[in-house]
Amino acid sequence: GVHPLVETGHVLYTDVLIRSLEAIEQAGQGGEPPAMPEPWRGDHWEAARLVPITREMLRGEWQRCEPEADPLGRQFATRMPALWKTAAPGASLAFRVTVPEAAGVKTRRLAAYDLLGPGGGMVEIRVDGGEPRKLPRIDGYCTYWRLATLSLGDLPPGEHTIEVTLTADHPDKRTILFEHNRADLDKHPEKYAADAWYVGGLLVFGEARPAGQ
Repeated sequence: GVHPLVETGHVLYTDVLIRSLEAIEQAGQGGEPPAMPEPWRGDHWEAARLVPITREMLRGEWQRCEPEADPLGRQFATRMPALWKTAAPGASLAFRVTVPEAAGVKTRRLAAYDLLGPGGGMVEIRVDGGEPRKLPRIDGYCTYWRLATLSLGDLPPGEHTIEVTLTADHPDKRTILFEHNRADLDKHPEKYAADAWYVGGLLVFGEARPAGQ
């Protein structure tokens, strides 16, 4: 019961932040900022990056959701470098990533910054040519589209190749939806008919590039 509503709680939080930041600015002393101390932990996130997806990382049929023409591209334009969509089974996102070494850190979690929604399909994740893992891009809340992260695995330092492919599988959306949301599927079946994947960036440690580079 603590999640604020956009019309009320979000407004209150925003007002508090504005008031506090203005007071902090007035109290500031100016001058050079202090030197950063050494990090307390080796697994800090200084090397974490949001990497835009480029056309060179995409295989098969994709379209870029331009904010001026696409409702979802417009809705999430301020959060994602670029939003890409595929509804073609077999289309994939393939890239290489260099996970940096850090003392005491055995693995780093990587993810795709994507959308969950009523028209979400099933994707298959393959890391370094290993066994594939399938995940639907719809969950129990999905009567609407929202930002999400697709976990690509916890990877050790070094070079890795990752491929995420949209499959021809149709998720059992009625079973996936919470019971109280199934009425929306019955009322608006057209919202759930598509099996697409929308992805807007890569959340990685270190560098990422197209799979062929």
